[in-house]
Amino acid sequence: MYSLLLVDDEISILNGLYQNVSWDELQITAVYKASFVKDAIEIIKQEHIDLVITDINMPEMNGMELAKMIHENWPYTKIIFLSGYQQFTYAVTAVELGVFRYLLKPVSYVELQQVASEAIAELASELAYKMRMHHLERLVDNQRPWVRERILSHWLSRGNTEYMQDEKQLAQYDIHIKPGDWGFMVAVRYIENDRQAEQPFLRHMALCQSATEILNTSARMLDYFNSDGITILVFLMEDELTLRREQGRIITSLESFQHAIQDALQTASTIFWTSATPVKMLPATYTALKQQIRHQLVLIPNVIIAPDFPTENKLPFLQSMIQRPYLNELIAGLQKEETLERLHVIFNELAHTPNINLYLLQVYHEITGALINDSLARGMSLMEWAKKQMAFLERFSPSITLEQFHQQASDAIIAYMDYVQSTHLTKAKQIVMQVKHLVHEHLSEPITVTFLALQLNYHPNYLSQIFKQETGLALQDYITHKRMMAAKALLVQGTSVGEVASQVGYANIAHFSRIFKRLVGMPPKQYQQSGESKNSTVE
Repeated sequence: MYSLLLVDDEISILNGLYQNVSWDELQITAVYKASFVKDAIEIIKQEHIDLVITDINMPEMNGMELAKMIHENWPYTKIIFLSGYQQFTYAVTAVELGVFRYLLKPVSYVELQQVASEAIAELASELAYKMRMHHLERLVDNQRPWVRERILSHWLSRGNTEYMQDEKQLAQYDIHIKPGDWGFMVAVRYIENDRQAEQPFLRHMALCQSATEILNTSARMLDYFNSDGITILVFLMEDELTLRREQGRIITSLESFQHAIQDALQTASTIFWTSATPVKMLPATYTALKQQIRHQLVLIPNVIIAPDFPTENKLPFLQSMIQRPYLNELIAGLQKEETLERLHVIFNELAHTPNINLYLLQVYHEITGALINDSLARGMSLMEWAKKQMAFLERFSPSITLEQFHQQASDAIIAYMDYVQSTHLTKAKQIVMQVKHLVHEHLSEPITVTFLALQLNYHPNYLSQIFKQETGLALQDYITHKRMMAAKALLVQGTSVGEVASQVGYANIAHFSRIFKRLVGMPPKQYQQSGESKNSTVE
């Protein structure tokens, strides 16, 4: 598992180190020897070396020079110095070079094996840390698109500027917005074919690529894929006049852009564009743009629609859709009867509403959005429960009757709730079993809820909620309980309080003692010495 390089110009010492230390007990599977530093360098260049044990005083190049080269090029390699000279300058230099240990000759093989074991243990710890950090970095990278989407959603959909204050932080997510910017939008809504309907995000990426190539401009382009499956392109510049000139050039290129979409995606599209406006007004522009798109119930293929926004919101939402609890809250709570009753009220209101077509897409997106978002929050794939409802969830037919729409929505909600209720128990129990196993395996470590969630790829809040629902115990309380049970067992065996604290995941003995006393009713030492402890049972 680990590799070792021995360096000493005295062959007898070199062979003694090679033959008389049980390197395999330290999981060292490859041992290399070199009597000259130049040979050692060649080995290091060709092989992955974890540990180097080297003499200091050698002809041509000494061990200090070797250590310096290793430190500069392979900083994670551990170095142990062997020297017959107890010189302070050597020790100082060794510290500066990050040498693991400085041993004086003659050194016993037992002592050397012990020091090498400690070096390997530190290597293992550093490797574990690097792996954890790499995992966290991967998680962060994987979360960047999601974070970017949430920032843009909160800004455009809700007008929330809380996220828009720090330009440098926004730049980490490829969001480049300045307070004095002006901007306008281009929205692309496509007519789905079967092939593209299955890959909406890939479609979005293809649209962005085409936009970059065809609508190439000095303006900054910000892309956003909204919850309605529409690609929004936001063009931003600090100079209003320059932006308006760029807008004119972009508009003249929209027809070519549309042809490119047709060629690349084999589907027709409708393109909408907005007037230039200050950046602080873009959320309102976005809201008006979405309303205009939703009113376009029947998509006219390959047309470009100019701005036609009302000065005020002339289309209030249905009252039944904004009553508390909201529809998404009823679905999240798996309140089937209440949800279906609310659905009945919504469609009854629709039936008595003038200009019904103006409201149909609003209702459709609210229903499907609530189902899909709740499914994602539970970590479920749509295909797990919606095989018969995919046609309803993925597209809205303008020709559908109100009765058909009502029935399809009811069927989708019933199918979803039935599936969640049928699988919840099994899934929750599996999660609890996994948590308990992890707690048992890592009891000697500083376990946290966040650590457990990271291992199982769940959000900490969700994991805590499931565990509490299934066991009646808070997850952190369970962890503490298991630690105390293990501590009791160790104390009964006569293990010292300090060692017990370490073995059950507490670095601070005083902190461990306080928790033990609070939960058990007496300090660890008293518990160990009491006659009661001898007869106690350990869970």
